[in-house]
Amino acid sequence: MSDVSASATSDGQSGQETPPRLPPIACAPWCRDGSGHTNAQHPDDQYCDTGYLVVELQRQPPEQISEGGAFHRHETTIALERDPFCEPHVSWYMTGASAGRLTIAEARQVGTHLVHLADIADQP
Repeated sequence: MSDVSASATSDGQSGQETPPRLPPIACAPWCRDGSGHTNAQHPDDQYCDTGYLVVELQRQPPEQISEGGAFHRHETTIALERDPFCEPHVSWYMTGASAGRLTIAEARQVGTHLVHLADIADQP
């Protein structure tokens, strides 16, 4: 049997090494982190976002997630994001679908169309 000794590390815990800290990035003014994301595990995780805005979709039938489980409404979720080496974009998620990434111009165009269609629906 071999003798394995745990050594203390900079985090003060025996046998666990502290991962190296990443250098901070320059966060966007609207980033909810704002500190440079130095706690991220990988540079690809150092992205800025506004937080997610969620809308429950009332026209979609509720879905049961697991047998005997509760029913949940479908949602659409949007956020402004900036990946480490990309321009800001709007990510648009739908329940069960991958994210769509819209440029800022595309997000404005979609927003204009959504408001236009809602205005048409409100007309007598």
